[in-house]
Amino acid sequence: MKIRNTPEDYINLNPLQAGGRTVAETRLAVNSYADGYAGYDQYSGPFFQIPKKETEQLIDKLKIFLGADGIFFTHGVREAKYLLMQSILENNDSIIVDGNAHFSTVLAAEKLGVKVFQTKNSGFPDYKINPKNYETLIESLKKKNQKPRLLVLTQVDGTYGNLVDAAKVALIAKKHDIPLLLNSAYLSGRTKVDIGEIGADFIVISGHKSFGVPGHIGALGVSEKWIDKIKSPDKDAKPWDLPARYLAITGLLASMDTIEKRVGNWDEEVKKANWFVEKMESLGDIKLLGEKPKQHDLILFDTPILERISANKRKKGYYLAEKLKEFGIIGLRPGQTKELRISTYGLTRSQLDYVYQTFAKLIKEENHGI
Repeated sequence: MKIRNTPEDYINLNPLQAGGRTVAETRLAVNSYADGYAGYDQYSGPFFQIPKKETEQLIDKLKIFLGADGIFFTHGVREAKYLLMQSILENNDSIIVDGNAHFSTVLAAEKLGVKVFQTKNSGFPDYKINPKNYETLIESLKKKNQKPRLLVLTQVDGTYGNLVDAAKVALIAKKHDIPLLLNSAYLSGRTKVDIGEIGADFIVISGHKSFGVPGHIGALGVSEKWIDKIKSPDKDAKPWDLPARYLAITGLLASMDTIEKRVGNWDEEVKKANWFVEKMESLGDIKLLGEKPKQHDLILFDTPILERISANKRKKGYYLAEKLKEFGIIGLRPGQTKELRISTYGLTRSQLDYVYQTFAKLIKEENHGI
């Protein structure tokens, strides 16, 4: 099997992988438990229990980091959202989600027979979420005798990378006495998100998207009043779940020291994103989709110029990704040229300048043939 050398040999723009890049200390810790069922070395008690020493350390760290009173581990954000909904909602209950919510939020609700109502975004070109739209929809549903039992806010969506003011939504939730869940898959871990300070009741996080953790792991953080209402997933776990869960928890625990330090660089990460947007838009016929200025590293460009260039190539849409790889740049979805979805997170200014210069070179060389 070929050894993966992506981090060493390429500049990776993949938005799904940017916040999940691991550091050497995390890889070393995880590798030490990579032997089959090595997780069993330290467990005690029922098969479904993950070793207490490690989980207690991690729970204590996450409680402080997230401003939560209770932590429940899952395999990812999707499972975390479902865990919460199946704990506090019933069939035919209603919830409100934002207009940029991930489809898995809707799927989790529909699986439980919960009705989903969605606020609108502002549409082309910024697709913003206005917190006031939550109140408008709440009032509308109340008139129909359908007061929602939960509000869900995607703090940063995975398409446009728009950041929503969660504190404003929390005030609306509190006014109407409705609990608020923050989907922080693309924010917490890049920067610090404290639900106590925001005024939210729940938060779901992704280790492999924003905490630099190998393998899939997520967590649900809850405020004190809700702890006893959460139906822990541990009771449904099987003996063979232990190795996978233990390995991921080891990775998350090992990464926390790095996370607690790197969140201090968030302002610079946002500045880099805005600098890169300005450089790319200067090439002409490339336009940012989503809010401007950026408040996050996830970027979606409308790129008709790249689509036209690729249309004249033998490999059509696959030309761009393959051509960029020749220059040591990867992470673009093969076949996609009309829009480019990327992340600048963790890359240096010199790396981003190289990416910009590469696009400028391709456009300059090919533009005459359009």
